[in-house]
Amino acid sequence: MTWTAVPEEDRPVSPGLGWRPRMLALDVDGTLLADGERGVSARVRAALDQARSAGAQVVLTTGRALCSTLPVADALGLDHGYLVCSNGALVYELGSSRLVLAEEFDPGPPGMRLSSCVPDAQFAVERGTDGFVTTEGFAQDFPAVYLGSAPVEELLSEPTVRMVVRSPGADRSVLTRAGMRVLGDRYGWAAGHSCWLDVMSAGVSKASGAQRVADLLGIDRSEVFAAGDGFNDVELLDWAAWGVAMGQAPPEVRQRADAVTDTVAQDGVATALRVWFD
Repeated sequence: MTWTAVPEEDRPVSPGLGWRPRMLALDVDGTLLADGERGVSARVRAALDQARSAGAQVVLTTGRALCSTLPVADALGLDHGYLVCSNGALVYELGSSRLVLAEEFDPGPPGMRLSSCVPDAQFAVERGTDGFVTTEGFAQDFPAVYLGSAPVEELLSEPTVRMVVRSPGADRSVLTRAGMRVLGDRYGWAAGHSCWLDVMSAGVSKASGAQRVADLLGIDRSEVFAAGDGFNDVELLDWAAWGVAMGQAPPEVRQRADAVTDTVAQDGVATALRVWFD
């Protein structure tokens, strides 16, 4: 079992004696689900069920669109509460099937600027809660509903909650530099493990979405546990009272967390939650 504080010599494995989270803000891919896996492991499901039985609110906090998050919520038996989707741009209430928040922006200006400085840029945009429209050739290799393709000018002509930019053959540093140069703090954005850039409205991140849910639930951030493995989880790990990185997360993500648990393949979320729910 791995459960190391970051840095080891300075931090305990829990925020304090008697502390117990009331809200669990959990990334999905790479945290609850391993690559290629279709479902959450029995051990992780049991840990989440135990936490819910003890009164904790489980909030999926993911880069996935709503259409590909709902099946995960259903598989976990989540029939009430909230989902944070599209890196915080969408907040959805289960049970009432109500869209609480949809932070849209005009993708045209940043998209056209990125297309001029990112080699062979390919684009996808979310169309409401239905799925993605993409440029021709965009790799459809992440869980989503794909609604077809369109020229980039048409793609960028309507407001969206999230634009995705990819550059085949380039590395992550290319899009990180493009994000810093073109987007800065005028937009919310995160560069992924692969050559992938998510662009949202200014101020939007998983942390902003989780804050909205915490406010709706009457829970203070000092009562929130978060877990994630990606660069788009960094703000969430910073925001939560106790932010835990998965064991396979990149070094830059692990360094920003309060602690590092086992990998997703080793059911790291279950390992982490044993501190309070066992």
